[in-house]
Amino acid sequence: MTLKKPYVPFIILLFLVLLVGVGKASLNTGSSSKPLNLRPGEYRGYVYTVSGSTFELPVYICENASGNVTVEASYLEHLSLERWRVEYDTSSPDSLVDAVRGRFPLRIPLKVGGPSREGGEIRLTLFTRRGETFTGKLKLSKFTVETAPAVNITEITFGDRSRGTVYFHEGEPSTVVYTVMVRNGLDVPIELLNVSYKIPGVSPIGFWVFYTDSITDVPDEVPWGHVRTGIISPGSSAVVAVYMGVSGDVDGFYLKPKFTFKVGNRTISIPGPEYFYVQVGEACASGG
Repeated sequence: MTLKKPYVPFIILLFLVLLVGVGKASLNTGSSSKPLNLRPGEYRGYVYTVSGSTFELPVYICENASGNVTVEASYLEHLSLERWRVEYDTSSPDSLVDAVRGRFPLRIPLKVGGPSREGGEIRLTLFTRRGETFTGKLKLSKFTVETAPAVNITEITFGDRSRGTVYFHEGEPSTVVYTVMVRNGLDVPIELLNVSYKIPGVSPIGFWVFYTDSITDVPDEVPWGHVRTGIISPGSSAVVAVYMGVSGDVDGFYLKPKFTFKVGNRTISIPGPEYFYVQVGEACASGG
């Protein structure tokens, strides 16, 4: 069967109309997703922990609507997402307390499957209750995970600690202090030999032990005149302060350091509590 010539231009015109319509539909679909303004955009880090444990990366999202976040990961060696969807509810009291310059904290849970020295990225898609969609990426570069052997010593514990630093002077170097209370429940003295980590752009200045009952008694400035002793008596506690210099190009870093103690004739290493550093910079604009 052959088509008569008058129908040929009509078919061609119909094809062109459909083609333009599909193009507009694709354009509208692509433009329906807005960029997710998050801090940091990149995490460096060092994590010392046992295999199978989890840790959480805090991310500050610049969007003031409640909703949920779909999280995907790629190229993360021996790291997996503990949950692929995270609730992000800004109506909760905790979110309001932890808000910084209009940004609300979201914690991304990661599970350790083994040692890792590779980078990768985490993709986030935020669906708000207003029906909007935001997408963004969190890069993990220069991020090292070292797996710790199981150590059967529960008498050395950690108490109050500084959880992290949100830095407002974007692009400028800074000095931060990570503080944690260490309790010695043994009947012998213990000596803190080292608090070790390795993060590019984060320079170890040193650690000091303060015999005080509160982490707030630790000075913000490096206490060069303070005697550096690491001995903690039996049944007592002390505050360990770790001072670090942070380069201005570090957008954010995450730390779970390795604490190494001398107990009698033994030397043991145990994972320390987490600490994070994030450069926030400018405040959120209205609407994200």
